[in-house]
Amino acid sequence: MSDFERSFRSIIFDAVDEALQKYANQLSHQENYFTIAQLAEKLNVSTDKVHSWIDRKKNPLPAYRDSKRGIRIFESEFREWYQQFKINPGQVEKLVDLKRAQ
Repeated sequence: MSDFERSFRSIIFDAVDEALQKYANQLSHQENYFTIAQLAEKLNVSTDKVHSWIDRKKNPLPAYRDSKRGIRIFESEFREWYQQFKINPGQVEKLVDLKRAQ
């Protein structure tokens, strides 16, 4: 096999591998998403609240418009976004004190 053939095969295999990886990622994302209504129900909040998270100017909730299914929120991206609001046990008392001081 010539150097040209080896290079050509390498380029083709790399391109096919990249395309397959993208396809696999798309499939996994398609299976694990929420609609706005589903997320609101799961968190026991209103759909307006979920919309407000999406519309935030600073650090909005990632969401994607799909012409066939409406707005999607991928579960993995929601979990990552939601982690920023995690409160450690020692912070609860501080928050309560701050609220009382207002």
